[in-house]
Amino acid sequence: MSTRVRLSVTVGKKINAIQTESGATVKIQNQSDVGPGQPRRVTITGPPDRVATASRMVYAIIESTTKRAPTSAPRQETNKAEILVPVQAADFGKIIGRGGETIRRLQEESGVRMQVDRPNSQVVISGDPSGCEVARTLLQEVIDAIPEPSSAGTTTEISAQGQEGRIIGKGGENIKSMAEQTGAKIVIVKETGMVRISGSPDNVQAAIDTVNAFIETQLNPVQRPGGGGGDSEYVPQHIGASEPSLIEYKPLWETHQSPEGYTYYYNTTTGETQWDEPPDFDGNL
Repeated sequence: MSTRVRLSVTVGKKINAIQTESGATVKIQNQSDVGPGQPRRVTITGPPDRVATASRMVYAIIESTTKRAPTSAPRQETNKAEILVPVQAADFGKIIGRGGETIRRLQEESGVRMQVDRPNSQVVISGDPSGCEVARTLLQEVIDAIPEPSSAGTTTEISAQGQEGRIIGKGGENIKSMAEQTGAKIVIVKETGMVRISGSPDNVQAAIDTVNAFIETQLNPVQRPGGGGGDSEYVPQHIGASEPSLIEYKPLWETHQSPEGYTYYYNTTTGETQWDEPPDFDGNL
């Protein structure tokens, strides 16, 4: 990471102490490389925890220097920063974590506020400047994290695009059918909203194509023939069946278990599935 700050010669001499105590590498841009009165860049490299420690120490020096500077009039609080981190839509589930546990952990470790802004595909980090940098480093670690490869065959993940429940299907019938049809292992990663597929390269590719094709049918629902101008209804796509069939709709929520043991709710009227208990759930299985 790097940031631009105003440093005096005295502050610059403290860099060796910061490096020794934090274990990170800290470098200051030469004064000759910047214009008169311009801030010099401080670059900190090393493991994330050491970078975080060094960042806090550098900002502490900057803040103490600023407080000693004489002022002719009261100044407003200026030690609050805001960082906007662009994020891919597929990474939001990974950042939030199951029940929000991941983003809560990041906030606790960094000491700043982190807010997911889905409409603008970004995470807003606000608070103490050094804490914001720590949060950005931790956030990038979460985004860059990838599942460990399987010892046999190939493992990959694709986005479920919000269709986790429909991929699973009522009683898990859809995901089981897709796994049997392609020969690959297909698992929904609830915490990240991803579909994890593993197996031989050919089977994995077949499963990727099958799951993506299924998601496409859900994102572009088929309208029931003769439906006129009414609302479109989903036609469930039963993998392996010769023709899609319509189901009988009834206004009830049912609970089911995903292959991973998570409970989800299935609306027998709309075909909608969701992880959270619906407000109108009557408690019947």
